[in-house]
Amino acid sequence: MLTQDDSLPSQQLSEPIFLGLCEKGGGPQLAARDRAIVGVMRPLSNDILCYAAARSPAEEPIARERGKFPQDQIIKIAKFGEDINDRRVPFVTATEHIFTVLQASIRSTRDVRRGRTGRRSTRLGFAGGDDSMDMADDAYGSGDQERKLATCRASEAYRREIRQYANVSPPLEIGELQLFRTAHSALQLLEAIHLRDAFTTNAARPQWGHLQEGLRQWLADNYDAPPQDEFDNFRKSLRPREHEKYWKYVYQCLLRGHFQAAISILHRHPDFQTPSNARLAGGLSENPTLVIVVERVLSQMPRPHQYPSQLDFEQKFAEWCKDIQRWDVPKLRTGTKDAEQFGYVFGILRGNEAVIHKLAEDWREALVGIILFARPTLKGHDVAELLGKLLERGVDYNDVQVQIELGIIAHEFQRVIRFCSMLDWWWLVAHMTDLLHNSGTLDDELLGPSMPVVPNKRDRCSQREWYLLNYANSLIPNLSLRRTALEYIAVCPKFGRSVLEELVVRMSLDTVGEAPKLVEFCRRHGLDDVKNELHRRLARIEYRAGRIGEAIEHYVEARDAQKVSGLVEEIIDGYLSTANMEWLDIAGKVGQPALEFNGRLAFLARYREFHELYKAQKFREAGSLLVEMLTSSFRNDERFFPKRLLWTALLDSLPLLDMQHTTVFGVDDIYELMRTLEEILTSDRRDDYLGAWEAATRAKLGIGKDRMISAEAQLEVVREALVRNLSRAFVYKGEENAMNRATTPDE
Repeated sequence: MLTQDDSLPSQQLSEPIFLGLCEKGGGPQLAARDRAIVGVMRPLSNDILCYAAARSPAEEPIARERGKFPQDQIIKIAKFGEDINDRRVPFVTATEHIFTVLQASIRSTRDVRRGRTGRRSTRLGFAGGDDSMDMADDAYGSGDQERKLATCRASEAYRREIRQYANVSPPLEIGELQLFRTAHSALQLLEAIHLRDAFTTNAARPQWGHLQEGLRQWLADNYDAPPQDEFDNFRKSLRPREHEKYWKYVYQCLLRGHFQAAISILHRHPDFQTPSNARLAGGLSENPTLVIVVERVLSQMPRPHQYPSQLDFEQKFAEWCKDIQRWDVPKLRTGTKDAEQFGYVFGILRGNEAVIHKLAEDWREALVGIILFARPTLKGHDVAELLGKLLERGVDYNDVQVQIELGIIAHEFQRVIRFCSMLDWWWLVAHMTDLLHNSGTLDDELLGPSMPVVPNKRDRCSQREWYLLNYANSLIPNLSLRRTALEYIAVCPKFGRSVLEELVVRMSLDTVGEAPKLVEFCRRHGLDDVKNELHRRLARIEYRAGRIGEAIEHYVEARDAQKVSGLVEEIIDGYLSTANMEWLDIAGKVGQPALEFNGRLAFLARYREFHELYKAQKFREAGSLLVEMLTSSFRNDERFFPKRLLWTALLDSLPLLDMQHTTVFGVDDIYELMRTLEEILTSDRRDDYLGAWEAATRAKLGIGKDRMISAEAQLEVVREALVRNLSRAFVYKGEENAMNRATTPDE
């Protein structure tokens, strides 16, 4: 399309990093000493740890000789990439939200168009949320138009963030400011030519694809002219007409569409200051001055956005052109000293492209001028026709911004991506590629046909995915942007899941509140295995900190039954060995899902409930619960009640058996307690049960074996209590039966 060579400018290699491990050019000296520079990369960062080490460890000198080499005692940390400036963090975060909303909008549009709302998307199980835009088709838009509409809105939002960031205080450095200006210009030009044809001002007046307003605004926003300070200087002068840039400003204002500014400047012309002009206020004079004619013509000029259809505008524009021809400009020019300059003004108004090319400051100004006055109905796909003539005036092909803009105009999107990637800023090329992809203007060709590292087609990804992955990679070294990076990786259909599975589990969980957010991210995107691994990491952290209850919760979330059982057994063993009651707090912290997941946890919760009932002096309820738990141990349900706790649980019943004024246990309950006692006495682990209790009691009370009651003596105490309570229970049961018979009427 273009007549000039658009090859990439020559790029210089990155300057080498001198670590100071040896003098410059001292590599041969290191080799002579059997040394090499070894580098170890720091995970998830741009840092590398460098030091000198022996090439052949077997031939390494003894430590005393090695100490003679100074570089062996030095460790250097070098950076092989630039970290994201903390000042950019708000900008990156804000644009990520825009990016996420755009992806949700595109999925919504696709689902509406295909009639499959709720279909699982390629974004790792992401479900569209409240931030998704309503993309229902209307009378004026198809699915493709709706995609362009969503893409254009996202581009506008990106530009708002760019302007906000560029206006921060203190001012940005020149290089960084130029990066953001390039991005703003490229995005706005993309909107004007390729995206805005999908916009509708309202349901009754759709825009019909004109470019005037979009390109005029693009030129005004990104390329200021004339400078305001110079304009003010000559406007305030006594004789502005004599200023050397007077007519230059008039031409620029006309070509840029700043008609009011052009009229304001022309009002300072001597021809407008003549007394006869006072009689022309009503516009009734047949021989007005040229300034008045220009003012009338500009005020009557039709604008595309004022008409609902292209046909209506073309008819009105043709009438306007005829009105210009009716003025006898050669006759009017005889009364002014600036006949030539006014001739140029009318040449612009009549759409003379040769005059526009001659007067325009650069190709951008000429482009806008031609579309304003010569070809006002030109469509976005036809703008490339103008490039041949525009570029004859000369273009700086070494300017990356120029190359990007020319690529957008010429519909050469691969060229746009190529030059965006030349900028030291992954943000622009990643988001530009995404916008082109979502608007349907970029083919999803796979990368790597000439790359030896990806010979198989199944191992290649699209350009969009490639640049999104690289942009995300540039964010990862900044701790505050790591989750932002994950959101970009999550939309990559080819390698997104595999990258996340390797990356998330390696991310630091030290930051306060970071772990729950990562877990929620994995849940939203269906990364169940990664979520489980995160819970395992968190469980290990909690366990090392002594928070066993929290560790159990995380292992339950990870569905790691073996670890949960191991921790529960550890709690039980700790209770048996030390009689420490801290397990009560642990059992009280675990939630219902954990209790349903592991039977032993459920037992601990019930056992805790027994202690709470006893503490609240609800003795009958406590006794019933204890018997219920003991009964479960004889139903082959060892997963619920560990038998090594039988003796301890039986001793817990002793205070209830010794109550003088109330009978807690019934006959059946005491039989269950007796069966428990028999199980202990006949078990081959009898000595283990009783010995563990003695050790725990000594540890709890801090006394010697000779000063405490033995387990065998306790057995007799329990046996006597059971026999005594059994007789009481029979008496109580007999009295109860007698009372029931007395209250029952005879038949």
